[in-house]
Amino acid sequence: MNAAEVVQGPVITEKGTLVNELGNQVVFRVHPRANKVEIRHAVEMLFKVKVEKVRTSARHGAWGVTSVGGRTGRRPT
Repeated sequence: MNAAEVVQGPVITEKGTLVNELGNQVVFRVHPRANKVEIRHAVEMLFKVKVEKVRTSARHGAWGVTSVGGRTGRRPT
């Protein structure tokens, strides 16, 4: 994967903005199959910065029940 495929874009949320202001951290959405080494190299190449640490979190889709018919289903990851 090239750097543009690994880093898919920033995550603009209240928590992401807070950690950026307080701790000089940035939150990105990355490819699900990318590992920490690939993420580190991609961010360093795209933004010309030195990455100290990479922390990842995998979010899975939630189970839910629809209002029509009561069918259960899962939201996308």
